[in-house]
Amino acid sequence: MIYRTHYTQERKLLSLPETGMGYQIVKDIQQTNRTFIIFNAEKCFDITTELYGNVQKEHYFYESRMFSEQTPILNVAPSNIIVLQNSFKNDVRTEFYGNNPRSKGAVDNPKEYADGKEIFVRLSHYENDKRVDFHNRKLLPGTYTTTFDDYRFCVDKYQNPVARYALPDDAAIRWAFFIQPKNTDILQRGIVQPAFKHEGGGVEAYFQYGTSKNTYHEKRNYGE
Repeated sequence: MIYRTHYTQERKLLSLPETGMGYQIVKDIQQTNRTFIIFNAEKCFDITTELYGNVQKEHYFYESRMFSEQTPILNVAPSNIIVLQNSFKNDVRTEFYGNNPRSKGAVDNPKEYADGKEIFVRLSHYENDKRVDFHNRKLLPGTYTTTFDDYRFCVDKYQNPVARYALPDDAAIRWAFFIQPKNTDILQRGIVQPAFKHEGGGVEAYFQYGTSKNTYHEKRNYGE
């Protein structure tokens, strides 16, 4: 089942961390058997009972049409929303993740300070990616990126970014957002774990506290 979020739910989701780059896996703590995958804090798919393959097909259909007032709003109180992060000591990892974990993902690794020079890249299906605060030109807390070097490797070697970064939506990545954190910004680095029938293996960087103002530089079409 497909839902759209209410603006109060969207605000709550944007205050919570991502599960991976561009998506959140969410549980309703009022009804703990209900699980959703949410893209860009607005597009929501109930994955409580459906196999992932069916959700994927439904997502393709959904992407072919615009949001409308007829799309039902997710019936979960914002206060009942929790996000499952990708260390996953829960049933969602068992259901959706492969059995071949690589070296640790970003959230399982130590924190470090950025050097103020390195560029990071956030890949997205959405031009209006809501994890980028365009007004203050920064990333919101709890946001994932990759490194510029890994992004260029993916582009130059003609790798599929959806597979390299183990994304749940197989639609093409359209946008790349370039961020240069300051040397006061903190991040964690790791390797993308297998997920959603993708091998992963790309580099991921997680900004638990987001980035400072004026660290977002520009948006380009993917591959430019």
